[in-house]
Amino acid sequence: MLVPGAATSPSRGGTFAIYCVGFSTDYWLKLDDEPSRVAADVSYDKHSGLWRRCFSFKSNSTGEEISGFCEDVGNSHGYRVVAKIMCTTGLIVTLLGLVASLTSGFFNSAKLLGVAGFLVVFGGLIGGIGTSVLMGKSLDDDDDVDPGYSSFMALFGNIGLLIGGTMLLCSIRTGYNSIA
Repeated sequence: MLVPGAATSPSRGGTFAIYCVGFSTDYWLKLDDEPSRVAADVSYDKHSGLWRRCFSFKSNSTGEEISGFCEDVGNSHGYRVVAKIMCTTGLIVTLLGLVASLTSGFFNSAKLLGVAGFLVVFGGLIGGIGTSVLMGKSLDDDDDVDPGYSSFMALFGNIGLLIGGTMLLCSIRTGYNSIA
């Protein structure tokens, strides 16, 4: 027998939140190994996200940001388009899986729990591949690019979703409420 809410554990919600933070922030790639000097006391730092590229000017003496701006990344590279589509699709499919997981607990539906598990695993897989495409191709094209914390958050969030979705699929067996 399924228990309402048993199919939705905090681990899936937490890993989904980690993925959402990684997805939405602008620190997927650090575009220079070291900040470049603009003047004697000013340096600038460049970083890029899935959607925007940002520049910040900092004082060398205080380390404080003087000025900064962001611009759209654009779709000049095919791999960026693929990464955007895959990461967005993974986010939407995972969200549908989490909603199905919640709903399955209220209706005591093992079939709906199976659909939820499949959607969470599929969303995590698609999002992870999209993240890997952007990181791998960017690092391959330019030696001055380093991965940022957002790309790792997205990648680890997707790995957690794969594990959580697999646990959902394993909890369908008769006699188990949930192992997730």
